[in-house]
Amino acid sequence: MTEQLRCPSCQRKLFEIQFNGLVDMSIKCPKCRNVIHLHLDSKKGVRISEVVGKGVSKRG
Repeated sequence: MTEQLRCPSCQRKLFEIQFNGLVDMSIKCPKCRNVIHLHLDSKKGVRISEVVGKGVSKRG
């Protein structure tokens, strides 16, 4: 499964990832500096578990 991931706060494209199975990861957005905690599941898709930072937006 290939996913394109964007920051939920500023919508900047973070990366594209191709995966099969489960992936848990954290990444810091280079634009807004928020830390995004992700859970990727090839059967369920991408779930953002938490966004931490000063510029956290209420966007869904």
